[in-house]
This record gives sequence, structure tokens and C-alpha cells, in this order.
Amino acid sequence: MQKLTEADTCRKFVLPKLLAAGWDAEPHSFKGILAANCNFDQKNPSAKEDITHLLPEQLATSNLEKEERIAEIVGGIRELLAKASA
Repeated sequence: MQKLTEADTCRKFVLPKLLAAGWDAEPHSFKGILAANCNFDQKNPSAKEDITHLLPEQLATSNLEKEERIAEIVGGIRELLAKASA
């Protein structure tokens, strides 16, 4: 018995079921997978961009700036509440 590769398995077992279920039409078309010889290692073309990670120093600076801005907003709210209750 010949050993099936991943692509062979895709062609033999998966594709007939996808075709029978109507997955050959947009927006679920898998023509790109077929064109790539059933290579499922491709990136998702509709995926969002990968997250870009900041350096620790940049992350700490960014967090401090946000905390300072939050403290300013909270201070402003406290002033408004103090004026409203006076």
C-alpha cells in the first residue's frame, strides 16, 4: 500500500467533501489552496496584521504616558465632582 502524502490525502478525502458542501464558490473558495498543491501552511490572506511588539523601554514609556493621562482625567473628574457638590 502506497503511503499518502498530506497533499494526496487532501485531494482524495478532503476536496470531494468540500466540493459536495459547496465550498468551491466565493467567499469560501479554496482555489488558492489547490493552486498551492494543497499546502495548508499558507498565511491567511484575510488575517489582520501581526502584532508588532515594542521594546521593553518603549512599552514602559508608553504605559507611563497613559497612566499620567488617566491621572489627569481622574483629577479633572474629581474637580468637577467637587464643584458640583459645593
